[in-house]
Amino acid sequence: MKKDHRIIFKVLIVISLLISAQTNLYAQDCTSAMQCYQKGQGAGYTEEAVNYFTKAESLWIADDGKDKLIFILKARGNVYLRTKNYPKAIQDYNKIIQTKPDNDRHLAEAYMSRGVVMSYSENHEGAIASYKKAIEISPPNMNAVLNLARAYKAAGNTDEYTAQLKKAADLGSQSAISSLYYDVKVDYRPQQKEVL
Repeated sequence: MKKDHRIIFKVLIVISLLISAQTNLYAQDCTSAMQCYQKGQGAGYTEEAVNYFTKAESLWIADDGKDKLIFILKARGNVYLRTKNYPKAIQDYNKIIQTKPDNDRHLAEAYMSRGVVMSYSENHEGAIASYKKAIEISPPNMNAVLNLARAYKAAGNTDEYTAQLKKAADLGSQSAISSLYYDVKVDYRPQQKEVL
C-alpha cells in the first residue's frame, strides 16, 4: 500500500514539474515589454497569454511610460475576467487604479472593468461603487450608467435601477428605454422623443 502511494506521489511530482516547465517555456521568446505584450495579445484568453503579460509587466520600466503598463495590466485582467479568475482580475484593475493613469478614460475603464468583475462575483455594493466612480471620472458614460442600473437591479434596489435607466435613456440608450418599458412598466418613449 505504501509503495502505491509513493508511486502516485512521484507521478504527481513529475506531472507538476512538466506543467511548470511548460509554463516557463511560455514568454521565453520575447525580450521587451512591448514584444511580450504583443505575443500575449496573440495568445487569446489562455494561460500562455497570462504568462506573456506577466513577463511584459516584469520587463516594463518607467521609461516605457504608464500607458504601456496600463495596457499590459488591462490585457491580463481581461484574460483573468474571461477565464473567471475574478480575484486576479480585480488585482490587475486595482493596479491600474493605483498607477493613477494620466488619461481619465483609462482610469474610468479600470473602475468599469472592476465593476464588471464585482458584478460577476455578486459583490453588488462593490460594483455599484466602482460604476459610480467611473461615471464621476468620465461623464457622461452611458455604459457605466447602464451597468450601474443593472447592479442596482441585482442588489434589489428598484428605485435606483429605474433612476439610472432614465439617465441612460436620456443619454440615448435604446436598451434603457426598452428595459424601462418591459421591466419597470414605464413608457419613456415620449420623453425620449422630446430629447431628440
